Amino acid sequence: MFTFLKTNAQVGVQPPPAINPIVYGNDLNTINLTPKGILENVLDNRGTKFKLKDLLIKSPSGILTNSLNCSSTSYFNLYFEAGSGMEIMTNPIHAQRRAVVCKFFEDLSSFIISPLSNPSNITKVNIWVRNINNVFSNPNGILGLASSYYCLPHSTVTGGIADNEIWKTINTGADSYLNLTVPITNLRAGTNQIGLFYHGMITFNFNDTAIPAIPNTNPIVWNTDLATNSIPINVFDLYTAVLHEVTHALGFSSLIAPDGTSKLGYSYDYFNRYDKFLKTNDSNNFLLTTSASSNMYNNKFNQNLLPAVLHPNPFGLSCIE
Repeated sequence: MFTFLKTNAQVGVQPPPAINPIVYGNDLNTINLTPKGILENVLDNRGTKFKLKDLLIKSPSGILTNSLNCSSTSYFNLYFEAGSGMEIMTNPIHAQRRAVVCKFFEDLSSFIISPLSNPSNITKVNIWVRNINNVFSNPNGILGLASSYYCLPHSTVTGGIADNEIWKTINTGADSYLNLTVPITNLRAGTNQIGLFYHGMITFNFNDTAIPAIPNTNPIVWNTDLATNSIPINVFDLYTAVLHEVTHALGFSSLIAPDGTSKLGYSYDYFNRYDKFLKTNDSNNFLLTTSASSNMYNNKFNQNLLPAVLHPNPFGLSCIE
């Protein structure tokens, strides 16, 4: 568990923009959105699998989370799921949390050089701010989580390096889902097919103050004061937690499982670009190797190493980020 201090900051939150309706010309439960369904499955960095239709910003059922473009300089649009602890616009506690999250994504946008900074570029990275109880069956004691999504074809024979949807959108300046769906699939009125899907998600544990409350064994108390430099003991700084977790979502996380396979599962033999730089603790060996001329292709766990090198803890305890 990490606790950091942050710099002074002020924030203003704009009201949510109007949302264009999405039109569904077909039953999404019976059709594929991608040609032959090749890219129909999407995964997060824990290997949790979703259908692409599950990541539509407006679901076929018509349920829509509140949206917020935090500022004109942010690369990100945030969509708040019911129960996320930030979704009620008139709730002052929710407003304080939204202010912190918005300030972070505004700061992050200022820090990263991207084609998205071009004023004529209307592309945004769409972040799903989720209810933690819809992400974990038992979130007791979990501060939060953030992940990008990976939209990939099955690969069981040849591994490779996979970039996530947040990374691709920021680096290219184009929506990573653009031209992914079958053109005749009517997902939105008109022909503009950008901005349809979530690129990643974040979630944080506000269960102690939920209504009704779901108490954590050890209560989680959050600091949301952006003007303080002093965080009391046993209080968690929300800005710092968002910084830590979103860094993982940007791609600073490993897809190497404890046994050396991919965390995405057997049918998705991919690793992160970040994994190419990981070495053993003596710096003598890379964890991944490739026999291909391209270092982005045919990547496998280094067969000269034992998987135990990933978890050297003699007590057999799992890693804690």
